[in-house]
Amino acid sequence: VKVLGFVNDIYKYSGAAEVIVSRGGATNLAEFAIQAKPVIIVPSPFLTGGHQVKNANYLKKKQAAIIVNEPDIKELKVNIVKLLDSPELCSNLANNLHQLATDNAAQKIARLILDLGEKHEAKQ
Repeated sequence: VKVLGFVNDIYKYSGAAEVIVSRGGATNLAEFAIQAKPVIIVPSPFLTGGHQVKNANYLKKKQAAIIVNEPDIKELKVNIVKLLDSPELCSNLANNLHQLATDNAAQKIARLILDLGEKHEAKQ
């Protein structure tokens, strides 16, 4: 078990993890999706617009993560043990999360920006 606060290079740790317990920020969730990792999300309900709760609910709906809300934090231990004891559940969650990943996202965004620039230039 490795407990970390905020880190910029989460991929170094999550890549080696069997199960990840994390907040529900989009950047970390995207990293875990690319890595196809089973995740338990404890979303912070207090951050801007409730975005972590929205992210968590979306993944729960897609059966791509287990959600433990802060008032139910006692369920965290139960869910960690459940995942560690069930390779099949881990695999299902990881695969479902991975299906939501966007391959080559940076290149797709760059292409979109370049295309917009070309269209803008053509108008002038």
